[in-house]
Amino acid sequence: NYGVSFPMFAKIEVNGENTHPLYKYLKANSIAKDLDMSHEIGSKLLSILQEKLPQNLQKNNIKWNFTKFLVDKKGEIVARFEPTYEPLSLSNIIEELI
Repeated sequence: NYGVSFPMFAKIEVNGENTHPLYKYLKANSIAKDLDMSHEIGSKLLSILQEKLPQNLQKNNIKWNFTKFLVDKKGEIVARFEPTYEPLSLSNIIEELI
């Protein structure tokens, strides 16, 4: 359980033929952005994806763990952020929505 005391969920597929309906919706209603190459892991992550998971770089696929979707109170997708975007950098956008 990774040392947490709250319920954990099972793994689901986010890309490919068996993509979970939630991620089908999220991907269909948002636009994938490029990785932030100025981030310390940007070039390393891109290299790993190109070598091991090139399909994740295609279309609107989830590139890697920690892709973030910002959803407003009405359930509308406001923005999508790739793994190289730090959660704290999103605080201004989140505060505007509150």
